[in-house]
Amino acid sequence: MSEKRSKVKGNRLAYTAAALKGIGDRRYQEDTYVIVEREDHRALLTMVADGMGGMQDGRQASRTAVQVVRNSFMKFDMHSDIAAQLNMAMTVANNDIYARLHSDGGSTGIACLFCDEGMYYAGVGDSSLMLRRGEVIYHLNRKQNIFTELCMRQIRDGSIDSTIAFHHPERRALVGYLGMRELKDIDCYLRPLQLMSGDTIILCSDGIGDVLGDEELLKYLSVSTPAEACRRIEDRIFAMENPNQDNYTAVIVRCD
Repeated sequence: MSEKRSKVKGNRLAYTAAALKGIGDRRYQEDTYVIVEREDHRALLTMVADGMGGMQDGRQASRTAVQVVRNSFMKFDMHSDIAAQLNMAMTVANNDIYARLHSDGGSTGIACLFCDEGMYYAGVGDSSLMLRRGEVIYHLNRKQNIFTELCMRQIRDGSIDSTIAFHHPERRALVGYLGMRELKDIDCYLRPLQLMSGDTIILCSDGIGDVLGDEELLKYLSVSTPAEACRRIEDRIFAMENPNQDNYTAVIVRCD
């Protein structure tokens, strides 16, 4: 397990963060994460990127995504439109990856910026962003895959039958990722999500989000610290002994 802890105190809430990362049953680790503080504005950036494309390209794509967004965050004007700046950072990351790899690799990306009592979010791909509040898990992001696209299309057409989407042979294939020739869709918040004391946020790659159900995650995220939640999640992944376990990465942030 790779773990980093961070604590940032805002005006009324303090944010404590920890992370875990494991290779699973894969030959290569293609996930990357970052936890970085801006002490001058008591702000915290967290990001998880799940590389795709195999071997060096996926690994390079995720590392590039995290590096670009991190560097952009350190230059943000915290008195200006934070949501627009976070979106632009994701766009720059996309363009940088495409310039380096020319469609031979890409990465998902979920970035969350915590400032005062709010959380800004921008994401591309199918990694997961969830909030534990009380005894409920809330899924906060829209996964950019064929399943979600088909479901939304059916809703727009006046149907709520998701049978076609569930049985589509490529339902998990991405329709959006960092490293595209032209990134047209960033899932984001234009205004910050207002947080409360006791809330826990988890950003994770599909090696966790598609493996552990809501009831399990609720149990693990309800423990006293993010570091302990990371340990319990990894213990559970080990105990499952899944021969096809993907790379798994998570950043967990506790609000107090």
